[in-house]
Amino acid sequence: MLVALMPLSQYKKNDLYRHVETFELANPKLFKDAVITENLCICIIKKAKIDKYSWEEIQFASFDNRYSLFYKWNIDNNKSIYMKSVHGQLPAKFSISTDFIETTRCSSNASGAGFGKGGLGYAYNKDYKVVKDWKKHIGVINFKSNEAKTNFTNYWYNGKKGESLASKVCLGIHLAEMSSTYNMWIPQLDWSVISDKYPDYEKDPDYYVLKEMGLKFDENGVIVKC
Repeated sequence: MLVALMPLSQYKKNDLYRHVETFELANPKLFKDAVITENLCICIIKKAKIDKYSWEEIQFASFDNRYSLFYKWNIDNNKSIYMKSVHGQLPAKFSISTDFIETTRCSSNASGAGFGKGGLGYAYNKDYKVVKDWKKHIGVINFKSNEAKTNFTNYWYNGKKGESLASKVCLGIHLAEMSSTYNMWIPQLDWSVISDKYPDYEKDPDYYVLKEMGLKFDENGVIVKC
């Protein structure tokens, strides 16, 4: 028997999760000077394959359970909309009309921005301007049309970090830096037509995005089925 403390993704390698008997999340502040980029998990692992948990069960246990229906809906309706991490590419490499650009640290509670006004992402996506202090390490979401990018941009920047739906479900993944492996925080919708379906979409994007998914917030801030 082995007690292991590792980032969650390490338990997927070589099907290690199949050997897990018990697991619990560790506080990311456990080590004062360490930079933890993803969920830490403490597991009791046995040599024999136990098959007590599926990988999805262990993965979901690390997410904010208030948004579990949201994450599950996006997994079941996956349209391959994800944030790809890119490094060292200049603005000319992207299409300002269809590529959504932001910091991959948008999922970090401790630091990083990514929501609300300000920053290169807001200028690029909302105002169609390229700022001088272009970051070397960014995340990009590729859309098929300008309509899709515009609708997603309105959804993304309609509130402060920690307040809007886009930021809440992003922070709920509990990663310090977003990875393309985790795309269930991005609504897997046809973003090119959502504003055509809902005339008041720009006034309350969160409401209409959840409505499109058959979901809503309850009085406790938990996402539930309509």
